[in-house]
Amino acid sequence: MPDTEVLNVATQMLCEDTSCGTGPGCSPQSYTVNSTTIGGSATVTPGTLFYSSGPTPLVYPISGTTYWAVLDPAVHYSAQSQAYWLLERPVSGTAQLFTWHNNNTGFPVNGAIVVHNPNSFQVTMTIYNVGVKTGFGGGVQMWYDYFTSPQATVTIASGATVIIDSLSVTNVPNTYPWGLVALVNFSGPSGAASVAVYDVAYFDSTANLPSAKLAPNDATTGKRGLGSGYSTPIQASIHVANSAVPVNPSLITQYTCMTDLDSFSGDDVPVVTDPDGGQSKLQGCYGCIQPVVLTVYNDDAVYSHNIIISGGNPANTQGAKLAFNFNVPGGCSATELSQYEYLNLISDTLTPGGHGVYNFSFMDAAGYDAPLAVGVTVTS
Repeated sequence: MPDTEVLNVATQMLCEDTSCGTGPGCSPQSYTVNSTTIGGSATVTPGTLFYSSGPTPLVYPISGTTYWAVLDPAVHYSAQSQAYWLLERPVSGTAQLFTWHNNNTGFPVNGAIVVHNPNSFQVTMTIYNVGVKTGFGGGVQMWYDYFTSPQATVTIASGATVIIDSLSVTNVPNTYPWGLVALVNFSGPSGAASVAVYDVAYFDSTANLPSAKLAPNDATTGKRGLGSGYSTPIQASIHVANSAVPVNPSLITQYTCMTDLDSFSGDDVPVVTDPDGGQSKLQGCYGCIQPVVLTVYNDDAVYSHNIIISGGNPANTQGAKLAFNFNVPGGCSATELSQYEYLNLISDTLTPGGHGVYNFSFMDAAGYDAPLAVGVTVTS
């Protein structure tokens, strides 16, 4: 019977620091894509994804072709005040929250997740994982923080509206982006509780949030709504050391993922329903975690072969920002990968006729809607 080699994370991770500044696998590697069909399947696990990246550029004030205004402190408490939220959606039980915006208002702004409890009972909000970041390159770092953050709870009284401090940022400079990813749960005395979750940005206060309204949006500036899930598992298999996948350290045999144009015809891409009921695919799967179970088969019955598993940018000139998690404390991240650049993740030796099974998670950490890839190189 062929040997099964399950990844020994402690010894076979090639890149395991948050900055990718050290380690043998931390420098991007260029490969030539080998056109080989692989086996496997993908799906979206049903769940709630609170997704808010539209409008992505925040501008002030509203007029003409500008699409969003934050609260103006000069008129904030007057009858003419125009207060907007970026998104408000009902959420019950467990949900993944994801937001990403750019501050183009000309002023520093604050961003927050606000929760309103409409129930007659107290609600407990459990924050299992959270990463909140301001600034360029923050998408990679917030995923690392997500996997290493401690669990916390917030109590929300009946009828109360609460700013969740651990899901908030202050004084975001003009021209800077900010965002968060968090796994949360809302519960009451009898189990899952339904609340209203707001994504807001403001200058001075959210005091008039109840009288605010949904900010106008242009479909070209981002997406917002509730996604059909936030876990998009993939099971893939690649056969190596044969005529289709030869021993060649410059060739990578891969599958693509996270868009309708990927190897799984978009079966791993959630659908987002916006506040008006419109639906569209979430190309890039932002805010989602893609658990990967990759099986690599050595078709050579005589010789062992060394392999490297990599993830990266399969064919596009736009820079891609990726994050990986190996189900242990610490993660692996790349700040940017150009065309045909990959981050080497795992090395292993497959025995003759044997196979290895490798488990990790893959996240798109920036605005990159083209397919990303995971592949295998046979080095010797």
